[in-house]
Amino acid sequence: MRKILIVDDIPGVRTQIAVELRTLDVEIEEAANGAEALEKIQAARIDLVISDVQMPRMNGIELLRALRELHIPVILHSGYPDIDTAVEAVKLGAIDFFPAPIDFVRLRARVEHSLTASTDIADTLLGISEQSQGLRNLIHAFAGRTEPILITGETGVGKEVVARSIHTQSGGSNNNFVVVQCGTVNNRSVGPDGTWQGLWAQATDGTLLLDEISDSSHEFQTELCRTIDTLPETGPRTRLIATTRKDIVAEVAGGSFRDDLWYRISTLQIHVPRLRDRVKDIRGLADAELTRLSNEHGGVPLELDESGYHALEHAAWDGNVRELQTVIRRMVVVGGERRLFDDYDIKQALRTIRIDERPRTSYERRERDELRRALEDNDWNVSATARTLGKERGWLRRRMEKLGLD
Repeated sequence: MRKILIVDDIPGVRTQIAVELRTLDVEIEEAANGAEALEKIQAARIDLVISDVQMPRMNGIELLRALRELHIPVILHSGYPDIDTAVEAVKLGAIDFFPAPIDFVRLRARVEHSLTASTDIADTLLGISEQSQGLRNLIHAFAGRTEPILITGETGVGKEVVARSIHTQSGGSNNNFVVVQCGTVNNRSVGPDGTWQGLWAQATDGTLLLDEISDSSHEFQTELCRTIDTLPETGPRTRLIATTRKDIVAEVAGGSFRDDLWYRISTLQIHVPRLRDRVKDIRGLADAELTRLSNEHGGVPLELDESGYHALEHAAWDGNVRELQTVIRRMVVVGGERRLFDDYDIKQALRTIRIDERPRTSYERRERDELRRALEDNDWNVSATARTLGKERGWLRRRMEKLGLD
């Protein structure tokens, strides 16, 4: 189930937005300000953020800046809107901006589209390049197999899209597609009944996707190995698919990933190519996103001229297909009533906005100080400190490494 984080310092506003989104199949989290929102995002995967602009501690614009590198879709709203704030929000990557009173019909449609787009990621499997054709051939070949599949590729290339396509093309396409975010899950409460066996049962005859498995803790990997070894060889089967953005062979060599688990999950492998390695596909991907945006605007045609396509084909695309989708949307929103766009519009949408890193730096400094105090209180015993904080030892180790507390 997709998860939405609603950020507002007024509890009644958070409740109202949550109630208005109740018709969507989503899970709601809440935060009172940007700093609290970052804590929630670091503790669990969030698929979409809806945030007020004016808040204490960290406002919506500061939160948007801090989330830029994480590629989490952000919708901003404000009771005191002005055109400069709206333009700044879109330039910084907000997918939409709502003045007060919020148009909840449009908000629901925008949220639903964003969550669908985050799954489909701009029709990742479209394309005329040899790489795309090879990817589609592998998906078709693997759909009829039951062996575990490992999908590799950079952030934003569409690894989950590939997994869902395998699921759809397989005989279990009408059964459950269960996703586990490996970097955030507690290995003692993975399934609906708190067990790995319960999780496997939930995905019976369907697909279990272990997303970014290289981010998982040692405890998680150990329990997963045990579960795989105890699965029956006959009867209902669950297809196991794992994804990773990291060089998992290097992770095994470095000791952060179990070699026996690597052998269990990598029987079949698919690598999803970077967007910059399949330039021939960029035009079709851009057209698909323009068509999607045109449908949102009542069918009014949206077009790029040749100079615009040329600019797209010569961009770096570090964020891959997801970044392409964001750039096209940003261009259309900033363009207002315009319907024809060129290279200048693309370059403006691509332009890197110099981000003030102080909000994120300040937050990490506070977290570092808090963790150091907790570690000192426990004589730098990592296990004892993790228990004091109510966290897993592996999570604490990763945060210590991230914050330079090793």
